[in-house]
Amino acid sequence: RNRYSQIINKAGINKDNFKAYLNPATEQGKTSMGEYFQKMAQRKSYINSATNPQEGFEFFLDEVAGKLTRNQVPNYAYVGRTARALRQTPFGNFIAFPLEIMRTGNNIYTQAIEEITAGIGKNGSMLNPEFAALRDIGLKRLFSFGATTVGVPASLVAIAKNRHDVDNEE
Repeated sequence: RNRYSQIINKAGINKDNFKAYLNPATEQGKTSMGEYFQKMAQRKSYINSATNPQEGFEFFLDEVAGKLTRNQVPNYAYVGRTARALRQTPFGNFIAFPLEIMRTGNNIYTQAIEEITAGIGKNGSMLNPEFAALRDIGLKRLFSFGATTVGVPASLVAIAKNRHDVDNEE
């Protein structure tokens, strides 16, 4: 939440104007940043239930942070009906984990691409986006995901082979 709060403030979005970005009828809502935050803050009734602008802005930040957490941290409550049915089989305990890893992996990749491309819309480009800080978070997210899924396993295999003096032929 803190990282997004800093980025949102750098973009000039604050407690006084954040609702304009959430409304597709306003000029700010029609920008690529407006479209991005409209996707991120899906529960508008929660945000609108605030009693003052500061509380509304806090609810907005909570909604953005909540969406990221729900979609990028494994939670076995999000497995589908098929997975719940498969959990009743002898192999059931081992079904939920791989499904959650696939779900969260896909969501991390999708979120990174959305962050990278959020400022490329109408007035920006990849090298000069409307919102460079968000693009940088997306690039970090994508690089970290790639390093975790590809780099770490390959490194561990190479270290184990070297430590035990084993090569590919053995």
